[in-house]
Amino acid sequence: MRIMKLNNYIKIILTVLVLTSCARTENYVIETDFSQLMPDTINGETEKESQAKSQEFYNLLLSNTISKTIPDIEIFTVDGKKLNLRDVLNTETIIIAGDNHCSWGLEALTNDFPKVLKKLKSEISEIKIICLFKREKSDIENPVAFDQTLNELKMIYETVYIIDYNQAYKINLFPNPTRLYVDKNNVVTYIGIGTSTIENGLLEEIKENIGADNV
Repeated sequence: MRIMKLNNYIKIILTVLVLTSCARTENYVIETDFSQLMPDTINGETEKESQAKSQEFYNLLLSNTISKTIPDIEIFTVDGKKLNLRDVLNTETIIIAGDNHCSWGLEALTNDFPKVLKKLKSEISEIKIICLFKREKSDIENPVAFDQTLNELKMIYETVYIIDYNQAYKINLFPNPTRLYVDKNNVVTYIGIGTSTIENGLLEEIKENIGADNV
C-alpha cells in the first residue's frame, strides 16, 4: 500500500515537472531607469561624457525593449474602462505614445505620424494602430488641457487609450513621442523615439518595421 502511494506521489511530481518545463517563460520588457540619463553636475560631467552616457543609455533602452514581450500593463478606454494592454494586442500593431507636456512630441502625435499613416494607408491596412496618451500627475490634478488634447486624438486615431505615467515607464514609453512595433505574439520588434529630422525619416522607419509577422 505504501509502495502504491509512493508511486502515485512520484507520478504527480513528474507530471508537475513536465508541465513546468513545457510552460513558456516570457522575456518581458525591462523597465529602463530614465534617471541614468541625467547629467552629473556634481562631478562636472563634460559634454563628451554626457554624449557617451546618452549613447550608452540609448543602447540599453533598445536591448531592454526590442525582442521583449509586453507585460501586463494597465490602460483605460476614453470613457474610463480599465483594460490590459496585452489583451488588445492580438495582431501586428504600431503603438504611438506621447503626453501633453512637450510641444515637439505633441506635434508628432497629432500631425507628423498621422500624415505618414495616410501615405501608407494601403500598405498598413492590416496593421492595428493604437495611440496611447500618457497621463501625468499634473493631468490628474488639472485635466482640462489633457481632456482637450484627448478629444483631438479621438478624431485622429481609430483606437485611443489612456495610460498613466507609472505604467508607461514599465514599457519604456517615457521619450516623447515613442513608437513600439509589436508582432502578433506581443513581442516588440522595434522602438522608435522622437521625430526624425531627416525628410521622410519617419516614413522610412515605418516601412522598414511593418510586416514583421510575415518575415
